[in-house]
Amino acid sequence: MLINQYRTIAQLEKLLVAAKQNGKGISTTISINDKFDNYNNNVNEWITQSKEERESKKERSFVGNGKVIYIDPNKTISVAPKKESKTDDNPF
Repeated sequence: MLINQYRTIAQLEKLLVAAKQNGKGISTTISINDKFDNYNNNVNEWITQSKEERESKKERSFVGNGKVIYIDPNKTISVAPKKESKTDDNPF
């Protein structure tokens, strides 16, 4: 799979500031969507959030976007399984 991404200078500066705050580097999360946005992009990238940041609904800090430009038709793309959530306390 090939993804073409674009970052503005402001987005690169945001990554650099976050990396300096961390002291070691920066972790980002990339999402590939089924639908395209108004600019024909289906890939988003943001600075990875901690569990606490996600639970407090802190706004994501987006640092890039792009689109999938090639998928090898001879390869299988596997998806991570979803965690099962228990909806009740019934043990049966």
